[in-house]
Amino acid sequence: MDIAVILDDARPRDIVYSGTQWVSQANSNSFYNSTLTVCHTEIQNTTTPPSFTFYFYGSDINIYGPLTNGVALNYTIDSTSVRPGIINANGAGKSNINIWNLQGLDNTVYHTLEVLPSAGLFSIDYITYTPAKYTGLAGRNLIVDDADHSIQYSANWTKTTGDFAVGSSYKGTISGSSTKGSTMKFDFVGASISVYGLLNQQDGKLSASFSVDGGNAVTYAPFDGTQTANASSWSLSQQFFHQDLVPGNHSLLLNLNEVTGSQTLWIDSLVFEGTSNTPLNQTSASNSTTNSSSSPLSGGAIGGIIVGVVALALILFRGRSKVQSMMSKPRRSNSPANVQTPPAAPTAQTIPLFYQTSPSTAMHPGYANPGMTPPSMPYFQAPAPVPPPQAQEYRPPPVGYSNTPLQLPRPSQEYSSSQHSFTDTSVPVHSHVSHQYMPQPMPPQPSSHAAQTASQAEPPLKSQPITLTHNSTHAGVSSSSQPNNTEGRDGDPVDEPPPYTEGV
Repeated sequence: MDIAVILDDARPRDIVYSGTQWVSQANSNSFYNSTLTVCHTEIQNTTTPPSFTFYFYGSDINIYGPLTNGVALNYTIDSTSVRPGIINANGAGKSNINIWNLQGLDNTVYHTLEVLPSAGLFSIDYITYTPAKYTGLAGRNLIVDDADHSIQYSANWTKTTGDFAVGSSYKGTISGSSTKGSTMKFDFVGASISVYGLLNQQDGKLSASFSVDGGNAVTYAPFDGTQTANASSWSLSQQFFHQDLVPGNHSLLLNLNEVTGSQTLWIDSLVFEGTSNTPLNQTSASNSTTNSSSSPLSGGAIGGIIVGVVALALILFRGRSKVQSMMSKPRRSNSPANVQTPPAAPTAQTIPLFYQTSPSTAMHPGYANPGMTPPSMPYFQAPAPVPPPQAQEYRPPPVGYSNTPLQLPRPSQEYSSSQHSFTDTSVPVHSHVSHQYMPQPMPPQPSSHAAQTASQAEPPLKSQPITLTHNSTHAGVSSSSQPNNTEGRDGDPVDEPPPYTEGV
């Protein structure tokens, strides 16, 4: 759909007039919305020259209205220098003429156009411009020509030029039908819809009905058969139908109910109010039906279609055969032929290093054969092995050791010096803990002479407290004991026996 934004001359918010030379005319027949604005350039007793300005996003600009002889104007676009405008001289004396236009504008720029009439009676009926992607369509009136492909006509419609003695139709085309029952359909996204056409005062009756979305039909009957016939009388830009709608998708349907005599229903344009969802290039839901002026396909065209279909079938058949042939062949392997796969390498075994006398040299047992050369590998000095912890030997108590039982801090614990065992009786029977510590074999005793010599060489022992500590954590029991100091036979303190080793 080729749409254009249409601005009526009587919309001061869109078109800003400057100067006192402008005169607005209402109820003017054969003009869009029955309004016309005229600039009387002959009025010179003012300090402000006449001009009008408006702003838009678009690629072109067109000014429509009645054209009289001697009209001249200048213009400036986007604050550039003032230039003279070229007037359409072929439309002088007619209405609804494209008086002046400007093409090839950058549609990404917000343009400012100022027009300065300089001579004659410069008249404005409406202005159109092609919207761009930055143009806001909501609330704008959008005009569609009758010849647009988005309008669907039934049979018995004809298209012709709309150039008459009184003026011209929009874009110089009109569509008409003289057959009862003819229809026209138009799908759009908008908030209102209007239908404009031309009336020719012929004899006969003319009646049509309009409905939107299958609603109630509104009848339009401009001629009832009582009018005086005048074939040269044409009325341009006549509004046949208008209806305000809820913004959204809609469908307009026209039915030609009655047409008699020489009457014909002529359609010029459709105008609908856009919304934020109206696309710039709106397409119709279905293709237009062929009207009476369309000619059937020629024999050559039919023959060409048949040849094209046969050629396409042959191409598809050959392509399918080729694909089947390729799929039936065995697939070749990408690996080269006569290439044997070597056996997998044996799993490496971890062999510990044997350390020689020198701690910096290591020898692999796997390369003990002198004929084999071990691989060059970086060796580093391994740390010397740490010997395992040695259990402490039990030393018997020295001479003079007393067998008196040690007094433990807890009455529920018993200590037996004869068997070197410790029993915690505070634990239940099923959790009784008993640790038995057996003495180690006695080391060989030195001779009496060596013992006497040693006793003479050793200094006298000092008195030290004897402390026995036992920590056992078993079945949730923790116990500790500290015996009191014990004196030997001669009254000297006895050395503490070394701690026992558990679990050796």
